[in-house]
Amino acid sequence: MGRPVYSKERVEQGRRALCDAALELYRTRGYSAVTLREIGAAAGVSSATPYRFFESKETLFAHVRAAVYTHFGDFLRQADPKKGDPLQRLRRIGIAMVEFGLQYPADYRLIFSMRQPPVAVGSPLYLARRRTLEHVVPICQEIIDAGRLTGDARMHMHIAWTALHGLISFHVSNQLIHGCKLEDLIEPMLDRLFTVESGVSKSAARGTQTSRQLTKVASTKRLERQPEPQQRKKLKRRAA
Repeated sequence: MGRPVYSKERVEQGRRALCDAALELYRTRGYSAVTLREIGAAAGVSSATPYRFFESKETLFAHVRAAVYTHFGDFLRQADPKKGDPLQRLRRIGIAMVEFGLQYPADYRLIFSMRQPPVAVGSPLYLARRRTLEHVVPICQEIIDAGRLTGDARMHMHIAWTALHGLISFHVSNQLIHGCKLEDLIEPMLDRLFTVESGVSKSAARGTQTSRQLTKVASTKRLERQPEPQQRKKLKRRAA
């Protein structure tokens, strides 16, 4: 007896249910500890059903990454004021990228994992990533057209993207342990990335509003961090 033939709608429903189950298992156990059989069980289907929708675990997680990246892109677009100074719009989007890493560290690690296979051109993940990039490039082009910045808008956005990604990655992997935390570094980095009218840093004049905001987000989400004894004392004094 052959396999049942599913309608397009049924395929989409089945894939979505399996992707939702896979994401929840990943968040609690990590990628390596999750199997297709366990994903099927979590989705309430037989152990063989996932193979009817996905060729492999990697194929399934490519769809999961696309869904998470879509959420990531929506998160950034919602932070964009949509009008006003384009430089401040980019700055706000940059802050939102950091906020996403703080609020959803497991999801952030998933979509930017170094272990994922190359992104296929035209795939859902490719399209989700491209849509996010294409939102910020025209904003940067406005700055260039106004004579406030020179160069290629797409290159500028790649530089900003990779710089912020490096900072967030260090934070979510608990690597910022040598005297500077994300909250200390975000303002100076944003200044260097999104200040074009003056070469002088404006962090001191602007204060530490962004740092306080990100500190609050990190505390609320209780990220898995293990501060050294001296850092614990500082955190206790700060909380007092």
